[in-house]
Amino acid sequence: GEIISMNEFGGQIGAIYKADGIVNAIAQGAADPFVFEPKVFNISGPCSALSVVWLSDGMHALLCRDGAVRVYDGTSLRFLEDLFQERRGKYQKQVASKINFLTLGRSFGFYDQDRRFLFFVYPETGMVDPGIGIMIDMSNGAMWPLRWNTLRFSAGTKMFAGTGITIGSLVGTIGAQVLTIGEFSASTQLLLLLGEVGGQSYKESGTTDNAAAITAYEESGLNSLGSKKKFKTLQTIEHYFAKAAAAQAVTVKIGVSNYGEERVLGTGQNIAIGSDGPYVSGHRKDGRFFSRRYEVSATQAVKCRGQVAEIVQGGSR
Repeated sequence: GEIISMNEFGGQIGAIYKADGIVNAIAQGAADPFVFEPKVFNISGPCSALSVVWLSDGMHALLCRDGAVRVYDGTSLRFLEDLFQERRGKYQKQVASKINFLTLGRSFGFYDQDRRFLFFVYPETGMVDPGIGIMIDMSNGAMWPLRWNTLRFSAGTKMFAGTGITIGSLVGTIGAQVLTIGEFSASTQLLLLLGEVGGQSYKESGTTDNAAAITAYEESGLNSLGSKKKFKTLQTIEHYFAKAAAAQAVTVKIGVSNYGEERVLGTGQNIAIGSDGPYVSGHRKDGRFFSRRYEVSATQAVKCRGQVAEIVQGGSR
């Protein structure tokens, strides 16, 4: 297969990633500077050169053409889930369900070694350029999906950038600072940067996507809220949100399922978490099992710490 990427492991060894295999290149003191050692065969190789990411522990993480995330340590290629003793396919299911396989060659990844976050960004089905992705916490394997409504990216990195530091970004009091105003303007910052296909670059800051609201949702699984055999009426839910810094609405929807069929979502109820609590939504939904869904078009940070439901128990049917 064709060569997709070549990455180093150290001063004496590197890895050549092909569409269907991996070959190690080992330095030697001879007329031919490298000896080539095939290591892995008949695999789904990386999506692109930029979808091979160096991790701080020396391994390489790959977003592969089948949607799986794998790691290579110079000897063996494994599913990333193996590092956390988790079920294989967790990340692949998320990626493969959304990625545009026709333009996956535009995918890229990068690693935030300070927070140990691994990012892969790729094009969504029906789109050409990357606008969705996943973020994986390499300390525990947790995964979060990513989406940008209008922005489309071609590369990303975590780096020191000479952007200067503003007065508003200082930590502590003015009197405790030891740099001059001129030195602040020349200081570097550690930034997570994304390059947009139109030529702009964006940094990780604020609570919006370049002033556009961030659309998101979160839904729980089905819960019996008591006896699994009995019907009940879900009257109200009190939600424990941290008060937002400014006006911010959250839509609450309740899903109902009685005998394992697909849950049916009801009409949404809005709560304003930019105002003082309590934050209570009324529903009066009858059923055996319930799910709870939050939907936001966010311009503020939204932090939920739990909820408590008020129910009235019914009988069996």
